[in-house]
Amino acid sequence: MAFEPSYSNIVFIHPVEDKYKCVSCGDVLKNPVQSSCGHRFCRTCVDRILQCPKPVCPNDSEEIQIDQIFNDRGAAREIAALECYCPQKSSGCSWTGTVETLKEHECPYEKVSCIVDGCEELVLRCQLPRHVEKECKYRPIQCLYCTSLVPEIFLEKHFDECKKYLLECENRCGEKDIPRERMEEHKHMECPLERKYCRFHHFGCDFNNTREQLEEHMKDAQQKHLILAVESAEKSYCKLQELERKTLGLQETNRLLESYITSQKETLLTANETLSTQQVKLNKVEQFVQDQQKILDEMPKRQLCKENSRETQSINKNILEFEKKIESFSQKLKSLQEDVLFRSMTSYPSDRKNPRFDQIEQMLTVHEIHLAEHSQRLQILNASSYDGTFLWKIENYSQQFTEAVSNKTPSLYSPPFYTSRFGYKLCARIYLNGDGTGKGTHMSLFISVMRGEYDAVLPWPFTRRITLRLLDQSQNLDVTETFLPDPNSSSFQKPKSQMNIASGCPKFCAHSRLQSNGYVRDNTVFIKVIVG
Repeated sequence: MAFEPSYSNIVFIHPVEDKYKCVSCGDVLKNPVQSSCGHRFCRTCVDRILQCPKPVCPNDSEEIQIDQIFNDRGAAREIAALECYCPQKSSGCSWTGTVETLKEHECPYEKVSCIVDGCEELVLRCQLPRHVEKECKYRPIQCLYCTSLVPEIFLEKHFDECKKYLLECENRCGEKDIPRERMEEHKHMECPLERKYCRFHHFGCDFNNTREQLEEHMKDAQQKHLILAVESAEKSYCKLQELERKTLGLQETNRLLESYITSQKETLLTANETLSTQQVKLNKVEQFVQDQQKILDEMPKRQLCKENSRETQSINKNILEFEKKIESFSQKLKSLQEDVLFRSMTSYPSDRKNPRFDQIEQMLTVHEIHLAEHSQRLQILNASSYDGTFLWKIENYSQQFTEAVSNKTPSLYSPPFYTSRFGYKLCARIYLNGDGTGKGTHMSLFISVMRGEYDAVLPWPFTRRITLRLLDQSQNLDVTETFLPDPNSSSFQKPKSQMNIASGCPKFCAHSRLQSNGYVRDNTVFIKVIVG
């Protein structure tokens, strides 16, 4: 193992000069940097100071600015050349060298983890070989029976399951050294003390004893077994006769049902024909009423005379009569429809359709369309995020990429997401075959600011830090790009349309890298957007 110097546990041979110590923490510099005032800091110390509202040097109170801090490589080289002892000097290690060579020193007195799987014990490096060979409870031991390698701590448990482990007969017949996997075979085929039922057990014989006793029983009980077999045959014959009678009855019932169904089909066909005839008559009556209504509407245009008055009265009378006929036909039609509906529920469906059924089917179609629209809205709501972090799952990647190459669908938009519950509304836009300078060679990824419900009360332009990430689904080697929006760009001003022009990375990920790593799994790609 190489020591990673924290310098707090290193014992230096010579006292360390103050110029090699951090003016903030007082320890030997680690990753040294220098400020404009000339003082040196550890990188972590200066980062902590820069987080203060007004960062100043703790030595001279001079203001520290991030753009005036640089890595002090000279100090790093000088510190690496300082001579020191091994941190395990108190344990007996006599090594000495420079801080730089300490990284390569593998101290025999350092405690290391056991290399055997499952063992978490810490031992001195110099004692590790003996521990692995003789002391480790998890070292592999070969089973004496099946030759499998088993951790020593589990060896006794393995014996309870090992198929080759030698056992004594469970019936205590005297047979020993029987492999566990052959125990059942021994009992059923060889053991003289195994208890077995008589072969006529299913016929009613309850004798149960050892193999030897069973052989004697078979000789002595032949007459009894014959009687049991005859009685069983008689019972089976009676059951067979009863089943034959039931079968004949079911066949007759089936014949009657088939006859009834045929009769109902004929009745239903006649009812449908009658319904069609009545529908035609009703249509004629409705047409006649419409014609009479037109005549009635034209009556005010005619001269008001007695003949016209009588004609009007006659027409009104005819209309009343036809309205009564329509009511009568409507009642008959309703009765026929109920009859057809009842017959359709108790018999085979007819090939003819009622117009009302078509109307119901149309209504169902409209409801299905509305249901699909609501389902789509629900999917968009479920995909939305309100914390500035959005995970976009792009499925069927190969087909989407092919359509992008053919320019059929060059880009895809993600569902919208929000920086907070009442924050900015954004969406991602991806060109699988690239756009602009990345066309044909890269995947291009952009972000668009969308018109939101709360834009009027949000500060503009949009200035949040944006991180775009292509997730590696196997090795966690994500492709990541982070940028700050340009406040002068129209892409980050308050939207005047549905969304602003997208801004991002035309060369986000090369196609060669995308295909050679774990970014595409199960034909699916994951894009993560983080808005700080």
